[in-house]
Amino acid sequence: MIADFRPASAGLGLVARATAELGEGRPVVVVDRSLHAGLGAAVVLLAAELATPHWTSWIIGHTSGLLFAPLASSRADELGLPPMVETHIWQTLGSTVAVDAASGIGTGISAVDRSRTARVLADPSSTAQSLIRPGHVIPVRADPRGVLGRTGFAEAGVDLCTSAGLQPVALLSDLVNDDGSLCTPAEACEFASRMAVALVEVDDVFLHQLYRGSAQPNRLSASASGKRCIAGTKYAERTYSDAVIGSEHTALTIDDGSRSAYFVHVECEHVDVFDRIACGCEASLSQSLASVACDGGALVYLRRGINGKRIDTRFYTTAFDAIRVDLQEHSLTSSPATTSWVWSEKSNN
Repeated sequence: MIADFRPASAGLGLVARATAELGEGRPVVVVDRSLHAGLGAAVVLLAAELATPHWTSWIIGHTSGLLFAPLASSRADELGLPPMVETHIWQTLGSTVAVDAASGIGTGISAVDRSRTARVLADPSSTAQSLIRPGHVIPVRADPRGVLGRTGFAEAGVDLCTSAGLQPVALLSDLVNDDGSLCTPAEACEFASRMAVALVEVDDVFLHQLYRGSAQPNRLSASASGKRCIAGTKYAERTYSDAVIGSEHTALTIDDGSRSAYFVHVECEHVDVFDRIACGCEASLSQSLASVACDGGALVYLRRGINGKRIDTRFYTTAFDAIRVDLQEHSLTSSPATTSWVWSEKSNN
């Protein structure tokens, strides 16, 4: 396996506090600064398995009152939770048909009843028969890769519960002001401070999963090694499977024993970029290959995620750091004298 890189970040400390609070059954505020005006920019979140009537009532009192329960899509299948509708924003958000616990509740609307429903959803022994439909809690199918697949509140909730050592099911609702308007990030921060509850941003959870998530110890593994001849020059080729991004990266190297340059290119949209160059990347890629052929060093080609999904630049930088160390450990290159990053026109679209 390739080296594990976990840079320090203030956000990681915020996640640690949030997961500790969740583990104690307390709520946390989660903020997303990337959302457009008019969309909920903050939620209050509980771990579903520890949901109590007290804290569920508290959440209802400070939010829209519409409670969602993010959970793994596979678990939603096991519980027989189909999409709420077939063609609507609810389907895009992953919302399923609303549910109540099949036993131990009254009408289903009270905080007592909804906390019971949350706990049933989080109970590993629950089955489809443990729930009735429709109800008063809306389960949401989270992306299987959590915030690394989609940076949403549902994914953040599932990832936070998992990081807290709890069942990966959350209970959340949009935070609102006293006048009923949705809270802005600034208002959410003020609320969390005033109420003395932990606050974490979706981006903090993203950083935590990127640097410390369960996939990190095995994030990169060398899947193939060999030789590749390009324009008459033979390069050592090493391919890396990326468990986080879900794609493969390539390194082409020539080691002349000296400290040479590294050139890092981020994928454009060609099937085999080394054989079929037909865009604005041609000149920069050809120049990098020529430099490696002449002076030694490495060209590291980082591919995007599954289905060409846009990937945050931190995915690339951490992947490159691991590849760089692996190349040196296997004596394929020396320590780089310089590193040049080249971003294709379409790599960040």
